[in-house]
Amino acid sequence: MVSNKLTKQDVIENADSLNLPTSVMQFLQGYLGEPEGGFPEPFRSKALKGAPVVKGRPGATLEPLDLGTTKRELREKFGSWITDRDVMSYAMYPAVFEEYAAHYNKYGDVSILSSDMIFEPVKMVGNTYMIKRRVNGST
Repeated sequence: MVSNKLTKQDVIENADSLNLPTSVMQFLQGYLGEPEGGFPEPFRSKALKGAPVVKGRPGATLEPLDLGTTKRELREKFGSWITDRDVMSYAMYPAVFEEYAAHYNKYGDVSILSSDMIFEPVKMVGNTYMIKRRVNGST
């Protein structure tokens, strides 16, 4: 809205032609519940363009999930590192978890890298570079 210099009225009037993020569309569909007072109309209807809407509590109609089977399937797909926490993450956000797991399998645990390695380019020598990791202030 801000970067495109759209006003509130612009968004309401053009809701059916805006490229809204999936998270916004799912919110408007009711996947996160319904806000107090309902959703803003006609914005919601225009933005959804006939997409299905969840009525009531979003989880009420979900099929039971066998966590043991899910964990086994995830381990077969991604490896033995899958934990119970990973299973819960997958249960709530399957697409996000699968993207994370694929990244983890390709690059390893990047959480150990310092922020500057993420946000600043690493100087390469050919196709190799060395990382010195400091632990408790020592190198």
